[in-house]
Order: sequence, then C-alpha cells, then structure tokens
Amino acid sequence: IFLDLITSSNADTLNMQTSSDKGASYDSGASDYKWATEGRHSQPNWYNSGDNADSQMTLNNTWGNAAGETMCGTVKLYSPSAIQKTRITTDFSFDSSHATSYSVQATGGGTRLELGAVNAVRFFATGNLTGTIKLFGYK
Repeated sequence: IFLDLITSSNADTLNMQTSSDKGASYDSGASDYKWATEGRHSQPNWYNSGDNADSQMTLNNTWGNAAGETMCGTVKLYSPSAIQKTRITTDFSFDSSHATSYSVQATGGGTRLELGAVNAVRFFATGNLTGTIKLFGYK
C-alpha cells in the first residue's frame, strides 16, 4: 500500500522490478516483464500504455511533484512463492503533471515472465521518492 508517495521529478513514473535472490540482483533484462496500465483524468480523458517485453513494470502514467501532488494506491503480487509467472495488479490515485493538474485514477497489470519465486521487489522513479510503503502478506 502506497501512502502519499511523491517524487522529486515532475512528470515521473513509478516502476517496479522483482528479484529471486533476496535483492542481490533484480530482473532487468530487456524482456523480463509485460505490463499494461490505463487511467482516466478528471479532464476527462483516457490514457493507456503498455509493453510486451520490458526491463521493468511501469505502474502509472506521469504524475506531478508540486506540493500536495502525492500518489496513493496498491500493488498486489499473486503467487510470488510459486514456481510460475508472478502476476501483478495495480490501482493508483494521483495528480497528473500537466500544466493544469488533473486528478487521475489508474489501474494496471502485468507479469514477471521468468518462472520462479519472487522474494524481493524494488520500486523506483527518475526522481527521489518519499512517502510510506506498507507491506502485507497472505498465506
């Protein structure tokens, strides 16, 4: 769960990579993930984006870094401990980086293409990230 995440770079995106060796290295090959995301602006306009062979999962469209332009939402990993592809879904609310800031609701999903357990994840953006990330697990 992401609470009031903000980036130091305007028009930034949140990205994710996974690891099967407890974070010693992360899956970052040119075709380790496939993903899609779409959202609706308060303008209102739709946007969508995706990639069928990428070095990371992009979790949202560009969001702003002005005061109060935080992002909140969730990322869910399905069957990360199984020896199969890990499925990932996302749901975010944030403010866009347009000259007139729009409220955005974005959802997405993707797959880590390597068969194998995931035991670490990392989230990153172009800018420095601040905010709270809470992690929960289910058995």
